[in-house]
Amino acid sequence: MRMTAIIDSIGPKQPDPDNGKTYDRLLTTPKCAIKLLNWGEVGESQINEALRLAIKYFGLKQVSSEEEYL
Repeated sequence: MRMTAIIDSIGPKQPDPDNGKTYDRLLTTPKCAIKLLNWGEVGESQINEALRLAIKYFGLKQVSSEEEYL
């Protein structure tokens, strides 16, 4: 999924209905997402555009520099 959204709550981890595996979830920064996803220039553009839209539409003044496993 590629989207911009405000996350106001995160429920407990659940098994993937497709294969039954429960995956770790990492809440990360846009800068770290670029490195982790390794989608190349196109992916970097998508992440930067999502950030630009979040700033524009949600009025963000800063982006967290912390990561957290959920």
